[in-house]
Amino acid sequence: MTAATLPIALSAAEVQPRDAVSVRHVDAFGGFDVMRGTYARHSFPPHFHTTFALGVMTRGACALECRGATYLLRAGYVVLLAPGEVHTGEQVGHDGWANRVAYPSASVVDSALADQWRTPSRSLRFRSPVVDDAALSAQIVQRHRALEQSDSALEQEAHAIELFATVFGTYSESWTNQARRHTAGMAAARDYLHAHYSETVTLTRLAEVAGLSCFYFLRLFRVAFGVTPHVYLGLVRLERARALLHTDSPIAQTAVTSGFSDQSHLTRFFKRVYGITPGAYAKAVRARW
Repeated sequence: MTAATLPIALSAAEVQPRDAVSVRHVDAFGGFDVMRGTYARHSFPPHFHTTFALGVMTRGACALECRGATYLLRAGYVVLLAPGEVHTGEQVGHDGWANRVAYPSASVVDSALADQWRTPSRSLRFRSPVVDDAALSAQIVQRHRALEQSDSALEQEAHAIELFATVFGTYSESWTNQARRHTAGMAAARDYLHAHYSETVTLTRLAEVAGLSCFYFLRLFRVAFGVTPHVYLGLVRLERARALLHTDSPIAQTAVTSGFSDQSHLTRFFKRVYGITPGAYAKAVRARW
């Protein structure tokens, strides 16, 4: 079990309230993170997760860009994101915002719902990334609090099953038809980035994998995934680093293994995208009650 409250350091010129993030790693069904955050200053640039993100706004408002649209999120709104969906989280006022998010992987969801689903969860997406559903919002908050506080494996698994069954049973859909928006070439290039994230990757090589000219590949990739290949590669490396931070891997070694030039490079990028430093995140997910 892991938990910690992680204040995000602000400059001396900045005043309260401060940004703060609390992370706990839950062991149920192979393990996943639950995170609670308050963001008075921080905005999140385009990024994605290799897991699902099941979240709820608990205070304030922010803007979220996803799937080519911009959503204004207010307290009570639910955010449902599939692995790989590029999105942002931006300040829209002076009061900041707060949220609770669970990050189960596809394998965690499959383990929890093994008797209910014939379709592997990796082929599922949500009908919309933003949902205005008061009942679901209340349930996510309830289950999130329980997962955050419970030391009982049996209780954690029960709460996880109830949460996943409600979310996926109500709002998921097969990705098969939607995936046709992306050409086979785009998918091949994306898979190449995931397989070769620690190497030097060129635009010429990616276009070659996709079977397109560099010019058309660059345009189509951004349309398909919301960011440029360079940014996407950086995000793949970041997600790899986050996974390694759950282990005993030193941060400097994690940076190199993940494809970053050094620890400072990883730290700058990690804090910009996740709102906390790699060291603070590692301390939280490695801590024991």
